[in-house]
Order: sequence, then C-alpha cells, then structure tokens
Amino acid sequence: MTIQNALVADSNAIQRDYLVRLLRRLGVPYVMDAPDGAQAIDAVRKKEWDLIVAALDMPGATGLQVVDALAIARSNARQILNSAHDQRMRQAAHAYAQSQGVKLWAVDALPGSGNPLLALAVLLAAGQAAPDAGKAAEPFAPTPKDIEHAFANDQFIACFGPQHDVATGALYGAQLLPRWRHPQRGLIGPGRFLPAVAAAGLEQALCEYMICHAIGMLDELGSKSALRLGISVPAAIARSSTWGNCIAQLATQANVPTSSIAIGIDQPEPARYDARLAGAVAQLRLLGFDCAIDDGANGCAAPHRLALAPFSTLKIDRELVSRACTTAQGSALLATTIAKAHDLDMTVVAQGIDTENDLACLLALECDVAQGHYYGRPMTGHAFIAHVARTERIVRRASRRMHEPAMPVT
Repeated sequence: MTIQNALVADSNAIQRDYLVRLLRRLGVPYVMDAPDGAQAIDAVRKKEWDLIVAALDMPGATGLQVVDALAIARSNARQILNSAHDQRMRQAAHAYAQSQGVKLWAVDALPGSGNPLLALAVLLAAGQAAPDAGKAAEPFAPTPKDIEHAFANDQFIACFGPQHDVATGALYGAQLLPRWRHPQRGLIGPGRFLPAVAAAGLEQALCEYMICHAIGMLDELGSKSALRLGISVPAAIARSSTWGNCIAQLATQANVPTSSIAIGIDQPEPARYDARLAGAVAQLRLLGFDCAIDDGANGCAAPHRLALAPFSTLKIDRELVSRACTTAQGSALLATTIAKAHDLDMTVVAQGIDTENDLACLLALECDVAQGHYYGRPMTGHAFIAHVARTERIVRRASRRMHEPAMPVT
C-alpha cells in the first residue's frame, strides 16, 4: 500500500499543524486536516483515504465515531488514533476498531511522547512495504457438507498443547486441541471450522473423538504417568449425568483413571443451562473427573456458576494474561481472579504463555499451571510423547544434581 493522501483530524491546532507538516516531511503528497470529528467524518464520506490520523477526543464526534464512519464506508484506509488517555482506554479503542474491521495501525500518544517522527516513520514504512489488504484471498469458510466429508475421511486430528507447573516447571499435562488436516489447505485451526461443526450437528461427535484420543494417549503413556489431559466441551453437550457416565465407561474400558482427564466446559450464555450444568459437573466430579470452567477474556467467571457448580479448575484466557503482563489494572484483575479461585480450592490454568516475562508475571501472581508457546506449540501425539520423555529426563537430571554430595572446600 502506497500512501498518496492522508487526513489529520485533531481539535488542537498546534498538534494538528505539527502532524500535517510531519506527514508531508515523510513524503505523503496530499494531506488534509479537519479541526473536529464531524468534519473528519464528512471527509471520510466524500473521499477514499490511504491514511487517517485522528485524535480519540474531539468535539463534534470522537475518534471512535470516525472508526464507525470508516466501517460504514468499507474504507481501506489505515488509521492511527492519537490519544493521551491511559492504556486501558487505548486498548479498548484498539479492540473496538478491530471489531469493526478497520485497519488500525496503532492507538498511541502522538506526538506527545517519545520520538513521534520516528514512530510515524516506522508505521509509514511498514505500510509502504505491506501487501494491499484489499487483494488478499477470501478466507476459507467451510460448509456443514465439508465437515461431514472431513469426518467421513478421518481428516480431524488431535494436537496437544503442553501444560507445566508455573512454580517448578514440571510437566502437568496437556490440552487437546482439534485440528483439521485438509488435503489442499493444510492444517486448519478450530476457529475456522467449529461454527460449521455446530451447524452440521457434529459437536458431540467431535468432543467424543477428542476424548477417545485423550484416553488413548493416557493408555499409551501407561499407569506410571501422572499427567492430566484436558478436553473442551460445550455446555450444551455436557448437560446430563448420563453423558458423564458414558465418558467414564470409555475410560474404565481402557483402564485409564478418570482423575487423569479434565473436562473443560465453555461458559454457556443462557441462564437456563445453569441447573443442567451444575448436575453434569457434579456427576463428572463424582466419577473422578477434573472439571474446568473457561474464564474467557473477562477475568470474572460468572460467580453464581462457580457457586452453583463444583468446578475444580479455572482456565484463564490469553487475553487476560496479556493484559496482566502489560498493565497494572490487568495485573490487579488477574490477581483477584486467582485469589477467588484459590479460595474455592480450584487450580488455575493460564493460557497464552509465550515469553519469559509472561511466566514471571504468573509466578508473581501465584498462578498454578501455564500453557503456551513458551513450553511448546500444539504438537502431534508422537511429538507429545517425545516431549514427555524429554521433560522426564530433565527432571531426573535436576534431581540427581540436588542429591549429589557437595565438593569439599580445600
């Protein structure tokens, strides 16, 4: 994308003039300015822009209303929102622009801090080098018939996302993640095909397929393994004690302890699921299963559900983890969530741990278990078995070092 024109919208005349001159200095041929949000929206309606730099706070209309105007116009413009607000406000603006499909480069405090010339130059350079998003291929949207064909041809596989103890680093287990091994498109993640699975009425079949893979892996690892394997199940499926009995029978037939299986139940929206959910979770716990509730990104699993259903594990979404590792507010929210879960004698599993900093953040907040690319990307069953063996060797070596006699001091 080559930037041939830009619109600067800001009620501060000095800042607006600065940004106009800055863009011209960076080589943008045509730059127009607007002193308020209403005029900015009018300019968006009249012309297709390559770049828009708009203040979040403006009279007439806010920067978020400019986002709305871009979305309505289906504009391909890249946008930078200029804001002096705190990080929470900027993150909210960023998330909103993404939800509207607007191509947002950044929500930043330009030109108030750092080196705005350098920051804007980097963004412009990235835009000049980036491919035209308008020419991107249409995303693959499978139909229910595609899903039925995939099931019939055994194209779904189970991958394993390793989970480790935050404090010790020991392997705790893994989360099973469905993948579609498409013959032409390669490996496809669940976000692309789960809606079609639901539309085909095959959610239960996929869940039971994943549970059978978990049981098979535990059987292969043998009775000496103390690992716990997790499977995500929609609340609409885990809705009765009978369903829990069927899963327990599968484990019993394979001589696999139910305590090695964690059934993660996604939070249902309708309140009518609550009583059924409570009964299903109670039955699963009576049969020895671990039961997890997915906390989502809000950091506050519905308190009445935690009180009503005897969940044993709380899963924390990667978005909340990211906020906790980058903002004081996010850290405080996650600390409260973890403390609430510990008060209920629940284990806390955090997802999306990709860096050393993420791990240090969770360690400080006394989280129990972590999952993410820091420990390994989702892997096939054979690769997970190798990961288990490698981790066990590391633990044995560490244990030997701890018990070796100290060298005498001479």
